[in-house]
Amino acid sequence: MVVVFDVPTTHAYISSTHAGPHHGPQGNLWGGLGGVADGDGIYGAHADGCVKCHMGPESGHSFKPKEENCTVTDCHGSSKEPALDAFADRVDAVGEALEGIHAVHLSDEDGRFHPQYASLPRADFNAWWDFMLLYEDRSNSAHNPAYAETLLSGAEGQLGL
Repeated sequence: MVVVFDVPTTHAYISSTHAGPHHGPQGNLWGGLGGVADGDGIYGAHADGCVKCHMGPESGHSFKPKEENCTVTDCHGSSKEPALDAFADRVDAVGEALEGIHAVHLSDEDGRFHPQYASLPRADFNAWWDFMLLYEDRSNSAHNPAYAETLLSGAEGQLGL
């Protein structure tokens, strides 16, 4: 049996439960690339690359980022943790809104959002794409605060949040 989906040109189709940006988009986000509002790198991320936060004196060679390695405060404000937590809450709110239009579902098994098969208006699809990029990055904006904020604000605006 062949299933045919008639997706109008005003829509985009999520064709897999694994659809979306690559599951490790940290480099893309850091470089300001990959989202709907493609920054072409203009959203200047951390000048020191990954090394300062992930391999600074407090991390050694573990590659686990430590807040103590970060001496820059103008990216996230004077206190990084509350800013990152607030960003995570906003991302979750977008995920819940996307669940409401059946673009993702929140799994009971792992407590994470997963894509669903869906035909979405192009603007909703764009919000879904940027959500998936931010969600899979898992840095809560730490990799590129300006670009992440641009993507999240766009998704929130599209979904009426």
